[in-house]
Amino acid sequence: MVHNVEDSQRTCHYGSRDNRYGYFPGCSIPVRLNSYELSSRKVLGKLGIELTNIEGTSCCGMPLERVDHEAFMLMVSKVLAEAEKQELNILTLCSGCFGSLSRGAAYLAQHREEKDRVNEFLKDFNLEYKGICKVRHLVQVLYQDVTPNRIKSEVKRDLGKLRVAAHYGCHPLKPHDIVQFDDPEEPTSLDELINATGAQSIDYKDKLQCCGSPILAVDETLAATIAKSKLDNIKTENADAIVTMCPFCELMFDGMQIVIEDKFKVNYGIPALLLPQLIGLAMNFGPMDLGLNTNKVRTDKLLERIS
Repeated sequence: MVHNVEDSQRTCHYGSRDNRYGYFPGCSIPVRLNSYELSSRKVLGKLGIELTNIEGTSCCGMPLERVDHEAFMLMVSKVLAEAEKQELNILTLCSGCFGSLSRGAAYLAQHREEKDRVNEFLKDFNLEYKGICKVRHLVQVLYQDVTPNRIKSEVKRDLGKLRVAAHYGCHPLKPHDIVQFDDPEEPTSLDELINATGAQSIDYKDKLQCCGSPILAVDETLAATIAKSKLDNIKTENADAIVTMCPFCELMFDGMQIVIEDKFKVNYGIPALLLPQLIGLAMNFGPMDLGLNTNKVRTDKLLERIS
């Protein structure tokens, strides 16, 4: 149990740099989902948020969290210390990285001996982790710092015809005592951000159910079945699109949607958009600006509806 999360969640006191974040890309986005970074940089730049690359970082450690605690903590602490060295809070687009770095920071806040141990390791890199860096998810920054009202003021294209199914995923909401963002049982942040674009965020059965991605490498059939259940429920509500905020969720509902259609002999054709892609469309960025040309499920019909 975490008793002192506040220490791990303090904002760095970096004066006038509140609109400047250290961008942590993680592993999956640069390799498999460049459109997430592309669309995020377009949208955040329009909203006055500056992303600065954090030098010297590698993986967030998530793949090792349940296998090798020591290695996990060393990887987390190096990412956090590199950000502190540049006097930056971290902004990450990946929900897995967000959860991993948040859990690691919270653990270091309540285990001083662990913090001392990782700092011995960090000496080899001329680094020190002080525990003053805050880890933020893109949706937190858009919802809490930018606010839906500010996004609404930047809307240039009418998305009022779109019925959109929000998919929250798991890591941004839980464990709530660590991530401390939105209500894990009845979240509204993603819905409000969708509505701010002019699109309509719809309710659907099992809205908070997992996408199935965590077990994809172990049991593809089960993972596909979980995703199919959500797609069935979303199709029932006549959604024009799914909106995600996690690269793994996006890959399940976009790339795997085609696999699921073939495997179960069904047809969906529901575009899966990343949140910044939807916001970018509302801001009147073009499809290529937002990387929509790389989406596996074609977005032609959706774009026709808002043209």
